Amino acid sequence: MNGELSPSGAGGGPQVQRLQLCRHEMQHFVLALQGYLTGQVLQVSWAELRRELLVSVHTLDELRAAHVGYIRHAARRCLLNAKSEPIMKIVQDVLRIVLKFHAQLSAVQWTVDADGQVVHPTFAAVMKTHRQFSGYSRFLFKVVNKTKDRFYQPHLNDLANRLNFNGFYTSDVGPV
Repeated sequence: MNGELSPSGAGGGPQVQRLQLCRHEMQHFVLALQGYLTGQVLQVSWAELRRELLVSVHTLDELRAAHVGYIRHAARRCLLNAKSEPIMKIVQDVLRIVLKFHAQLSAVQWTVDADGQVVHPTFAAVMKTHRQFSGYSRFLFKVVNKTKDRFYQPHLNDLANRLNFNGFYTSDVGPV
C-alpha cells in the first residue's frame, strides 16, 4: 500500500463510519439521477420515437417531425427547458457539492490519533459540506414534488420516486 493509510482498514473508527454514511447518501443521489436519465431519456423517449416511427411515419417530412419531437421530449426530460431551469440549477449545485466533498476527502491522507482511531484532518469541513448537500438535496426533492404537478411534468414523478427511495426524504429519520 506504499505507506498510505486506508480508512477501510480494521478499526476504522467513528469518523470513517460517519463519512461512509455521508458518501453513501451522496452516491445514492448520483445513482438516482443517473437512473432517472437512463429511464426517462434513453428508454422512455426512445420507445416513444420507435412507436411513432412504426405507426405515424410514412414520409421524410414525418420522419423529420418525429425526430424533432423526440429531441424536444428528451431535452424536457433532461431538464433542459425553461420550466425545468430552476430544477437543473439545483441539480448542478448539488453535484458541485458532491465534487467538493470528494475533493476535501481526497486532498489529505487519513491519520491515526493517539487512541489508535483513524481520523481525517479536515473532518469538520467535510461534514459541513455534507450538511450543505443534505440541505440542497432536500430542497431539490421539495421543488421536484411541487413542479411535477404544477407544470404537468409527470416524468418528474420518476425522479422524485428515485430520490425518495424507501421514504428517505419523507420519513422522520432523514439524512445522516
